[in-house]
Amino acid sequence: MNDGTGTSPTSYPQAIGDGARETSGSFNKSDQQSMLSRILNQTANNVIDVTTVEPHSLEKGEFIERAKQYQHYGNTGSSSSRIPQGALPPGTAAPQVVLAAEPVSAHDINLVKNFSEQTSSALKNFEVSGGEPFVVQFGAT
Repeated sequence: MNDGTGTSPTSYPQAIGDGARETSGSFNKSDQQSMLSRILNQTANNVIDVTTVEPHSLEKGEFIERAKQYQHYGNTGSSSSRIPQGALPPGTAAPQVVLAAEPVSAHDINLVKNFSEQTSSALKNFEVSGGEPFVVQFGAT
């Protein structure tokens, strides 16, 4: 449909504060321009220009005080930097005992390798063969 201005009708929000409510009416090009300029003006008013904000510089006394606080914090350590008590898995309450124990024997390692290879080859050769369908429709005659 053409309204005589050479622009096609379009659906736009009625006002900025109306949220997502739209109207089925049409706007001509000047209405669209005024709505766009209103949106741009509101956006410009809501933007904070961070380039105009001056950087905060520390005075010498404030700098020394903060340095002492950081040094004290670093010397005492924070509770988050320490290892939590429950970090080890159950059964390893004394890791030095586990680490001092004899390593796993080569025989045991070979046993696990052979078993995993046999299991892998058995699964590769596994086939399901059946004469009946896997999916049965209930109530079908």
